[in-house]
Amino acid sequence: MFDLPEMMTLASQMRAALPGRRVSAVEIAAERPQWLWLTHPPEEYPRRMVGQTIGPASADGHWLRLPLEPDQGLLLGDFGGRVLLHPAGTQLPAKRHLTATLDDASSLTITVQGWGFVALLSTAEEAAFAPYQHRGVSPLDPRFTREHLAQLLATSKEYRRKPIKSFLVHDPNVGGIGNGMLQDILYRAQIHPRQRVCDLTADEIDRLHGALRETMELAVAQGGRDSERDLHGQPGGYRPLMDRRAVDQPCPRCGTPIVKVSLLGGSCYYCPACQPDPHG
Repeated sequence: MFDLPEMMTLASQMRAALPGRRVSAVEIAAERPQWLWLTHPPEEYPRRMVGQTIGPASADGHWLRLPLEPDQGLLLGDFGGRVLLHPAGTQLPAKRHLTATLDDASSLTITVQGWGFVALLSTAEEAAFAPYQHRGVSPLDPRFTREHLAQLLATSKEYRRKPIKSFLVHDPNVGGIGNGMLQDILYRAQIHPRQRVCDLTADEIDRLHGALRETMELAVAQGGRDSERDLHGQPGGYRPLMDRRAVDQPCPRCGTPIVKVSLLGGSCYYCPACQPDPHG
């Protein structure tokens, strides 16, 4: 799934390549993943998109917004897959779920892997679209201070007795963190993924806040993770410290072999010495 660094990379590349282009044709594939959520019947997409002018894209948390001026927006969110720009005359991927042909004969294709929103909304519809409006503040937002994080943790009634992993990967809490980015954040903060929110110390909250900002800044600067592709099909430059490739390899900090555990429906990678299990 695309996390904040990948969404910010895509938005930056879109701002460089797309503003001012007009949409000349749109196709929604007849066969789509079960968990690809459209906000309108497929035939509404070409009717509402064709003739619109693309504006400057923006990213916020797990969401990317591509304005279609004067009063539409294409929102991609909670999204895994590929978003690719194809020059005129190049072959398009056989598997694609939305194809927008532009006035210079280039094409923008969106292919969803697993799940994701491909939402088309007017300004009024967007204001009432709960999945987008309920997103959390991202770690790179100036509002994301240490005090903001501490307040979130202290008032998160639903998550107080749950592992910190559960708190961090739910968008209404912190925007833009998925299981992929979570591993390095907790490693840098020296916090085990099973650590309960209610048991975090003041020092651990300090370390967590610093690790959130540091990890996201590094990944954004390098164009996202090397497991994901950008608008032009190139992999990102950020290689996570903690992922499947790290298992049984020495910890970069202390040399202890990295281990893998299953937690809350996904894999977690951590150093047993730097991130001791609070439950033994």
